[in-house]
Amino acid sequence: MALTTALIGGFGLVLIAVLTELTARSAAGGDIPVNGLLGIRTAATKHSEAAWRAGHTAASPVLHLTAVAAVVGAAVTFVVALVLGADSNGITTVVLLLAYAVVVLLLLRAAQVANAAARSAG
Repeated sequence: MALTTALIGGFGLVLIAVLTELTARSAAGGDIPVNGLLGIRTAATKHSEAAWRAGHTAASPVLHLTAVAAVVGAAVTFVVALVLGADSNGITTVVLLLAYAVVVLLLLRAAQVANAAARSAG
């Protein structure tokens, strides 16, 4: 059961990593328009094209870190499940939830950074 939890939860983390990395590269590069489906969508970042690009460029390092943290979280969860075995579902779940919490906190930080940069850009 622990391995199933790790695989399903880890898949979600890897998916978040891929989407976060694509967003970081595409939005900062101007490939995602303002009000697109992807991107950091705050009032400040949606204010103008310049604000959108400035916000995403500033948040790009945090988004890259988020992607790395998500992959590391998935890997650690999988290793915990393999090493501790079938009876480790509780520990595996806690590790997985901690990984998701780190990802959420980093995404919130990326939004703060993007918002501040977008406000400065006008």
